[in-house]
Amino acid sequence: MLKIVLITSVFFIVLLVFFYKNYYSSNETPILISESAVVSDVIQIVQVAGTLEPTIKVDLGAQVSGQVSKINVKLGQQVKKGDLLISLDPEIARNEVAQAEAVLAQQTALIDSRQADLKFAQNELGRQRRLLASEATTLSEFEKAELDLLKLQADLRGQMANLKNLQAQLENRRLQLAFTTITAPIDGVEIGRASCRERV
Repeated sequence: MLKIVLITSVFFIVLLVFFYKNYYSSNETPILISESAVVSDVIQIVQVAGTLEPTIKVDLGAQVSGQVSKINVKLGQQVKKGDLLISLDPEIARNEVAQAEAVLAQQTALIDSRQADLKFAQNELGRQRRLLASEATTLSEFEKAELDLLKLQADLRGQMANLKNLQAQLENRRLQLAFTTITAPIDGVEIGRASCRERV
């Protein structure tokens, strides 16, 4: 056993001398490589896993119902405030505007007719007043002319109120037509859209 320990010790001493001679006592000087300094970009790639959240997220929706006729942006596309994003089919809204314009034109014509009737009734009342003063007509004829004038004035006020209502309806129809286009409310990036299914 002593023999094995002695042989192992001698082996390790020889091994130590060999490593010392080859690695530590070498007279060679190491070769240094150097280059001139240059200005350049440092490129670093960092790979991370996670979820990016926008600082501002805007959910868009149409204020009117309708069929989408065109989507003007792609997923990930940069958009500016006011850019057209989605177009809905405007035909129904255009037709409703045209109908409201026609009804408004009819109402305007009706008011013009009532104003002509009112002018005639005012003239008739003036004539009946003169005839009554000269006792050429009866009191009932004068009162009838006065009543006709009051009825026409009331009817005209009602027609004018109806005209305002129809004007408001026309403006509402024009607004509905404007809602068939959806524009970007802010500068940003298109990050997603709702799923669309075809109607059966």
